[in-house]
Amino acid sequence: LSDILPESFFKWYRSFSAPLPEDLNRYLSPEKSFIDIGAGNGFFLSKIVATKNISALEIADTKIAYLKNHFPGILVYRDIFALDRTFDVVACIDVLHHIEDSELRDVFIDKMCAIVSERGVLIIKEMRDDVPLHMYFNRLSDFVSTGSRTNEMNQEKLQRTLIKNGLSIKKIEKYTSFLYGHYYLIAQKND
Repeated sequence: LSDILPESFFKWYRSFSAPLPEDLNRYLSPEKSFIDIGAGNGFFLSKIVATKNISALEIADTKIAYLKNHFPGILVYRDIFALDRTFDVVACIDVLHHIEDSELRDVFIDKMCAIVSERGVLIIKEMRDDVPLHMYFNRLSDFVSTGSRTNEMNQEKLQRTLIKNGLSIKKIEKYTSFLYGHYYLIAQKND
């Protein structure tokens, strides 16, 4: 559908079906660094105003080109496993369920935790797997919009993985937008 419908439709649809429950800028300041893991078309990057130290991670060539064109000056990385630096705020919004291989996803999460700086913040939003109706609509939406199958990331398993990687869970919020269920998690790396 992304080849047929205008980008404005997808921005509207995303804000309707998968909104964030809070402003990410509250975790940022001018001296802090930020990376959006799976930045896509920069929907969440466009909302970052509290810092200019912005990076993105994206694997699709067309989206990388889009990000470089629409967000001049940001660093765009292709491979999380090649990253050799840390960030003060790491955001991973609606990405983990796109990693179909659960073992690869576990390694991905471990690496994502490793790029969070000391006392840094990790922000994750994912599809809920605890309400079948929400799960059905989330899966349908992702299939129609991206053609992908989903592999929901269980919230309790994610929490255990983050704690194992030296992060403390600061906030968990489950919420629903129309028929789409999500959970929102804030974790902070321990000293």
